[in-house]
Amino acid sequence: MSLEDWAFSSNTSWCERGLERAERIISGSQSPHTVVDGRETLLAGSSDYLGLGANRALADAAHKATLRAGVGSGGSRLTTGTSDYHVALERDLAGFVGAPAALVFGSGYHANMGVIPALAAAARDCGERLSIFSDADNHASIIDGIRLAKSSYQGVRSSVYPHLDVKTLEEQLAADASERRLIVSDGVFSMSGELANLHALQKLAQDYNAWLMIDDAHGIGTLGRNGRGVCEHFDLPLPDIYIGTASKALGVAGAFVAGSEPLIKLCRQRCRSYIFSTSMPPSQAAAISAALALVPSRVQRLARVVRNLRQRLRANGWKVVDSPAPIIVLPVGAEGAAMECAAQAAERGVIVSPIRYPSVPLGQALLRLTAHADYSEEDIALIVDAVGPCLNSATAVLTTKWPSQ
Repeated sequence: MSLEDWAFSSNTSWCERGLERAERIISGSQSPHTVVDGRETLLAGSSDYLGLGANRALADAAHKATLRAGVGSGGSRLTTGTSDYHVALERDLAGFVGAPAALVFGSGYHANMGVIPALAAAARDCGERLSIFSDADNHASIIDGIRLAKSSYQGVRSSVYPHLDVKTLEEQLAADASERRLIVSDGVFSMSGELANLHALQKLAQDYNAWLMIDDAHGIGTLGRNGRGVCEHFDLPLPDIYIGTASKALGVAGAFVAGSEPLIKLCRQRCRSYIFSTSMPPSQAAAISAALALVPSRVQRLARVVRNLRQRLRANGWKVVDSPAPIIVLPVGAEGAAMECAAQAAERGVIVSPIRYPSVPLGQALLRLTAHADYSEEDIALIVDAVGPCLNSATAVLTTKWPSQ
C-alpha cells in the first residue's frame, strides 16, 4: 500500500469516528465581534481573554520594533537571534511575575518540551534518578515533555496521579526513593477551567523535598488582583519552576519559564527547544512587553465578565465549575453531539469550540467557552441563548466529571 493510500484509509477511519477537525478562517482580529468563514459572528472560543491582540499599543510597539530591527530574528538565541528586545522582554517577564529571571520560548509547547527534558539531562549528568509526578489532566505538552525525558534517560520515572487527587500524590511521593522529585501541574486546567490546589502542592513539595513546576498558561493575565496568575490569586510564592504564555491573555504568542537565576541558566544551556529554534521576531518580543503594562488595568473587567457568564449559564440549567478562570466547559458526551451543538451555536451567530478526543477521553466531548473582557451584557445573553438548545443533549452526561473547586 502506498503512503497516499494508507493516509487516505487512516483519514477515512478518523472521520467516521467523528474526530475530524478543520480550521475556521478568521478575517480580522480576535475581537469579540469578527468575521469567521465569511460571516459576522461573536467569538466565544478565543484565548485572547483581555482583548490585547487588537490593542493599538501592542501594534505600535511591534511596528516600531520592526522598523528598527526587521521582521525576523536572524537565528537561534545562542547564535545571532538575541536582540535587545528579547533581553528586555525577559527582564519584564521576570519582574511581572516576581521571579529573579526568565527565559523566552517560541510557544508553551516548546517550553514544556524543553524544560522537563533539560532537568532529566542534568540529573543524568549528576548520576541521579528523577521521578516526575503529573496530574492526569495536564496539558499535552507536559505529557510529551515527560515522555521525551524518559526516552532520553533511563533514570527518569513518572507517576500520574488522578486529577486534583493530592492524597494519591502524597502516597506516590512517600513511596518514591529517587534522589530528585518533580511535581508538575497546570495552574488552570485548559479542559475544565479548574484551578490546581496550589496550597497542597506547595506543601507536598516542601514535605517531600520535591521541586514544583506550574504551567500557568491560562492563569497569567486572568487571575490575581494584577493579573499575575494563579500564585497571586492564592497569595502564594512562585513555585520552583513557573511556565507562562504570551499567546492567551497577553494577546501575542510565545512562552517563558521563570525561576531562580541558576535554573534559568540551566535551561538556557540545556533546553533543546530553546537552543535549536530560531528565536521569536523582535516585534513579537516588543509587543509582549507592551502587553504586560496593560494587564492590571483589564483583569478585573475580565473577572466581572467571567462571574456574569457563569451565573447566567447556571440560571439556564448548566452545571459549570465554580472557578474564577475564563474557561467554561459544558459537558455534552458524544463526539457527534458536540459537533452538532457547535454547529447550532454557529447558526445562532456564536462560535464555540467543540472539544473531542484526543483532547479529552472518548465519549466525554464538551463545548468549551472562553470569556472576553470586552463582552457586553448583550454578548453574554447571546452566548447563553446560543448554547441553550444543547442542554437537552447534555442531560444524560455525567456532569460530575467536572466537580466544583
